[in-house]
Amino acid sequence: MKSSFHKSFLALTAASLFFAQMTPAARAAEQHGMMPNTQPSPRFQTAEAMQLANEEILIFSCGLPYKSLGSTINSDAYWYSLYNLGSLVMNSGMGVHMVNAPVGRQMAKMHADKFPQPQDFMMHKMKQFMMRTGLKQMPKNPHPVYLPFAAGNPQFTHSPNPFDFGTMRWDPAQFDQTLTPGAIGQTVTKQILWSEDFFSSHRGSLLGKDAFDGFRGGVLTALALNSLMTFKDELAFDGQRLGAVNPMTYEPQQGLRYFAHAVKPRLKQMMPGMPAMLSGFELVDKSSHLYDQASLLWASSEFYYYSDPTVKDSYDAIFGDESKGALFPQDPHMLSKGISAVILKNLMAMHQHPQHKVMVSRAEPGKKGQHVDTAELGMLAVALENTVRAFHNEPMIKKMAQNFLKQQADFIIKHLQQPDGSFANGYDLQGNKAALDNASLAAQANAIRVLALAYKTTQDNAYLSAASKGYQALKQQFWSDSTKLFKAQRNDRQHTTLTPGVVAATLGALRELALASDRLQADAVKHMTLFFNHTIKREDGQGLQLAEMGQTGEMIPEDEVEMAKMTLQMKKMMQMPQDKRMQMMMEMRDADEDGVPNPMFAGGMHGTAPVVRHSVTLKLQ
Repeated sequence: MKSSFHKSFLALTAASLFFAQMTPAARAAEQHGMMPNTQPSPRFQTAEAMQLANEEILIFSCGLPYKSLGSTINSDAYWYSLYNLGSLVMNSGMGVHMVNAPVGRQMAKMHADKFPQPQDFMMHKMKQFMMRTGLKQMPKNPHPVYLPFAAGNPQFTHSPNPFDFGTMRWDPAQFDQTLTPGAIGQTVTKQILWSEDFFSSHRGSLLGKDAFDGFRGGVLTALALNSLMTFKDELAFDGQRLGAVNPMTYEPQQGLRYFAHAVKPRLKQMMPGMPAMLSGFELVDKSSHLYDQASLLWASSEFYYYSDPTVKDSYDAIFGDESKGALFPQDPHMLSKGISAVILKNLMAMHQHPQHKVMVSRAEPGKKGQHVDTAELGMLAVALENTVRAFHNEPMIKKMAQNFLKQQADFIIKHLQQPDGSFANGYDLQGNKAALDNASLAAQANAIRVLALAYKTTQDNAYLSAASKGYQALKQQFWSDSTKLFKAQRNDRQHTTLTPGVVAATLGALRELALASDRLQADAVKHMTLFFNHTIKREDGQGLQLAEMGQTGEMIPEDEVEMAKMTLQMKKMMQMPQDKRMQMMMEMRDADEDGVPNPMFAGGMHGTAPVVRHSVTLKLQ
């Protein structure tokens, strides 16, 4: 393997210098020649990308004995998860900037003498994070977003410098500025899971595993807190307008307040180069989607666990008395409880079928849908099981979540699981008919996960037995042994198209099954590892992960001084004949030869962020 620091850095600087000197047409042609790729132009879908990133960090942290089982999946999963989150919320510019966040606006109103503008409070918090973590220098030109947009093109608009976040922005003209609870909920969950990792240990009085981790943990926690506060104070829809919901007094029977599927922010660019300013939100889609509610519940329940003062852990130093060194007050704990309670009440009022007790996929005020989507039940189960775990000291909320989870699992066994063990894609409650045409991987994986999580919370062997039967059907009907992956559709023959969300659900189902069953553990981990290595990272370069950084093989330089020295050396290389120069660059584009290239070689005029694309279409033969 060619993985030396010198060769990897040559790749980065050579590409930067070389492409900067070329015309756009020549640059595109040379990129194509270096990295042939049969996939369509990349599109980053926030909800699915963050869902996959969440499953990747859970692969790492779940405690499975990967090494003894011959798997190295956890290392790549850890870093790919972090690449995706960091690129979105700190580099891309794809969302509402933290300068608009509600905590800053409130503090500017309450303490105008100390914080004349919201950005003054934001900078105050950044300095506090640096002081409490020991960070000497803040990252250059970050663009922290607390409300990420739905989608965008992850190709860079400038030649990237890994030490200047401002050079790694994406094209704002290609942003889908829609805000959905699904995308924001998955992102907030990711932010909290990574904050928990960054604050899993401290260095005496300094917070975080190291200074940079501590600082990042503070920023991510602040972003998550402001996201949840925005939903409570600004994004609850009453059927007429967006506004606030009071979790302390809220009862759906007295007037619905729920989180609608889509809104758009009203943003205005006041000055070139400065973040756009927020003046409010406009409703786009008033329907309630089960995936959205589940994603947001996962986020709020995880924040409740993270900020829980009754569980003695390293996170207790993050919340509490700020005059004694805490980064945040204890208030977010009650905020996350309130959001969770509102969502659970709305699930019962809007989504739960009165007879079957299953949750329908869509609802509006006064209009409950009649379709059950098996895949969406999987995400709901994840959120409900997390709620059961997090709300250990809130018996009413815990019991409500536990009952909901059991009801979904019972419905799956009774109405969705077929005699051969497979699962229907959905169910029509009005016609009392299962959707049996061309069963999907999404349905199989999510149904297995519901059953595995129901077993986890109840220890009822009937659920584990049904999940095991579903796993056998999954392998028999969806596994392609020649290509080492699960097909997206049972009837796929020549090609199959996989998305980050489907891959995430499949990895999650296999992980939960491995944790639940000692008998199935080794086999489930084997298939999980093969599936990961043939969908997310592929040696042929056709995987979901578009690029990678130094921690997984490309070895980006450690500081700007080294970068400057090497850049001077590269000018000599640029004087070589083109064929020799291209030969050297071909050897350098993927230092560890795993099929996931350096960002500079991942396509586009200036390279592409180390994130996942919206889908891949892969050959089955």
